[in-house]
Amino acid sequence: MNAALLFMAAWNCPAFNQPELVGAVENPALAEASGLVRLRGNDGFWSHNDSGDQARLFAFDRSGRDRGQVILEGIDALDWEDLSAGPCGSSRCLFIGDIGDNASARLEILVHRIIEPDPPGKDQTTSVEGQTLRLSYPDGAIDAEGLAVDPQTGDLLIVTKNRRRAISTVYVLRSSSWASQERVVLEAVGQITWEGDGLATQATAAAIEPSGNELFVQTYTQGQRIHLEREDGEITGLGRQSFWMPWSLGQCEAMAFADEGQSIWFTCEAVRAPLARATCLSQPPDVGERPAPSHAPTPDQDVGCGGCQSNSQIAWITLLLFALRGRPKGVKSPRRSL
Repeated sequence: MNAALLFMAAWNCPAFNQPELVGAVENPALAEASGLVRLRGNDGFWSHNDSGDQARLFAFDRSGRDRGQVILEGIDALDWEDLSAGPCGSSRCLFIGDIGDNASARLEILVHRIIEPDPPGKDQTTSVEGQTLRLSYPDGAIDAEGLAVDPQTGDLLIVTKNRRRAISTVYVLRSSSWASQERVVLEAVGQITWEGDGLATQATAAAIEPSGNELFVQTYTQGQRIHLEREDGEITGLGRQSFWMPWSLGQCEAMAFADEGQSIWFTCEAVRAPLARATCLSQPPDVGERPAPSHAPTPDQDVGCGGCQSNSQIAWITLLLFALRGRPKGVKSPRRSL
C-alpha cells in the first residue's frame, strides 16, 4: 500500500451527512437483517438474519442486487446479532456474533469466524468451515447486539443492550483468545451512557472506523462515537463520547463503514431491506498536509439528522418495535465447531 492510501486510511471523518436511502436488498430470504459489513473489494456487503435462520451469510452489491450466499458448515444460528470484519493472522476474517440473549439467561455466547470468501454470485451458494469461540461475561448473562473488530489488533468489542438502564457496557475479547479450547471470560473496558429511555437507549449495532480511533454505536434512534483509549496498542478504555445520527426509519439494527471510513451504511429488518448511506461532510487532506485534530460533533452542532422523525412517528415506531422484539428466543447453546 502506498503512502497516500495509508494516510487516507488513518484519517477520521469529523462529521457525516444526513443518511439517505440508496437502494434495497432484493433477496427476500434476508428478511431480518441484523448485521452488516463491507465486502473485501468494497463493492458490496455481507449480512445475515436475526434468530430463526440457518447459519448463512448473504452477499449483495451497493444497490442491493444479489451476489449469492455462504453457508457455515457445522454451525447453528441461535441468535446472530452482528457481523464485523478484521485481521486474523495474514487474512481478513468475518466475525459473526451469536450474542443475542433477550432473557439474559445464556450460560455462554458464541463468536464464529471464517476467512472471508468471495461472493459466489447471483443465486449461487457455497459452503465454508469456520471456528467458534465460547464466551461468558464476568458478571452474569446479558443481552448484546453490537460486535466490532479492532482493525489494529484483531481484538473484538461486544456492546451490551441493557433494557433496564440507559447504559451499555463494552467488553473486549483479545485476538489471542482464539487459541483457547476453553470458554473465555470477557473483560469490561468501559460504559456508554445514553440519553432518554426505552428504545432510544438500547444498543443494536457497533463498528470501529478503519483507523481504529473511534467506536461507533447506534440504538434505534440515536448514535454515539467514542474515542478508544489504548495502551501498547491494545484497547483498554473508552474516552470522550459525542452524538451522531444513524438511519432510523424502521427496525434498523445493522451498520458498516465503507470507502476507507468515508461512508457509513445501514440496513433494517424487512423484506427488501432498505440500504441507506451517510457520507463524510469533508474530504481527507491532501498527502503532505497536516490533518486538523479530529473532533466529533457535539449534540448542539447542526450536522444533519438522518432518519429523524416527528414525535408521533417515533411513538408509532416504538410501539411496533416493542411488539416485534417481544417474541421469545431460545437460550440453548449450539454445538461448537472447531
